[in-house]
Amino acid sequence: MNIESKWLEDFLALSNTKSFSQAARLRHITQPAFSRRIKALEEAVGAELIDRENLPITLTSSGKIFHITARNLINQMNNSVSMLEELSSEEIHSVKVAAAHSLATFLALKLSNFHSKSDRKVVLNIEAIDVDKATATLEQGACDLLIAFDNERLKLPPFSHQKIGSAELLPVSACNANGKAIYNLESDGFVPHLAYSLDSYMGRQLE
Repeated sequence: MNIESKWLEDFLALSNTKSFSQAARLRHITQPAFSRRIKALEEAVGAELIDRENLPITLTSSGKIFHITARNLINQMNNSVSMLEELSSEEIHSVKVAAAHSLATFLALKLSNFHSKSDRKVVLNIEAIDVDKATATLEQGACDLLIAFDNERLKLPPFSHQKIGSAELLPVSACNANGKAIYNLESDGFVPHLAYSLDSYMGRQLE
């Protein structure tokens, strides 16, 4: 799949204006050329993204889903470019942070006031990945800081650690009309449940 970033920006402009002519003016190209680029994007993703039968135009079901992807990709590229521009300064230091997916929100709150003890500005490069992969990333020296669950291996040299919080795993059941839990884990019968897979970190903890 070969998708150009300008096609994504074209698509976002079209979804905002709901008009090929207005979007083309915003993108500083002719309407025929703009239409060809939107068509090229649709061919690249293998789906119709624009419903052209009604005016103003609307996004198809596929287009609505792809809109989220396009917006995230453009934001990620812009953020990366901004970070690289900042790193060109000698006073900027990049810290690579790895974190488990389930700790992403917690990580954002804890690091919102992150600062360096030196006068150098610090840029955090955060990657949310699988728990086991996150641990391996630190052990292999591929990151500077790891936000992880309690792990005995990470308490041994050459690592240093600090506890920054705690959490509980709680079973949750839907309730009946009287506000009582429908299922009881202490019952002898089988309780249908949705849980973490056994090969995941959380699944092993629950097991």
